[in-house]
Amino acid sequence: MDTDFYNKLKQQYENQDVSRPKGKFSGEHISTEYFYSLMGEGDFICGQDDGNCNYVEIFEVDDEERAAFNFDSNISNFGLRENDQGFVYGTPLTKQERKEYEEHWTPDEDEIE
Repeated sequence: MDTDFYNKLKQQYENQDVSRPKGKFSGEHISTEYFYSLMGEGDFICGQDDGNCNYVEIFEVDDEERAAFNFDSNISNFGLRENDQGFVYGTPLTKQERKEYEEHWTPDEDEIE
């Protein structure tokens, strides 16, 4: 875990209404912005949803991250996607949910251009 970045981010969120982050993370939990800062370090999935291109990545969640974000003990991954308008969405995932998330966002061979 990038402790310095996490502490800076936590301080920023404590000084504002956390339930209403602004911009690309609007409506998201602090963990979304944290994992977004790690883009490129997870498992990349080229995802599409109804023809709209999405950048999708899945991260392993370690014990320190699980504790920092108050995730349940069964959360092992974090799914992150950015849509073509630039909004970012995060989803804590169990091992089973990771499989379903991956299946949902992985395009079929005939969908890849």
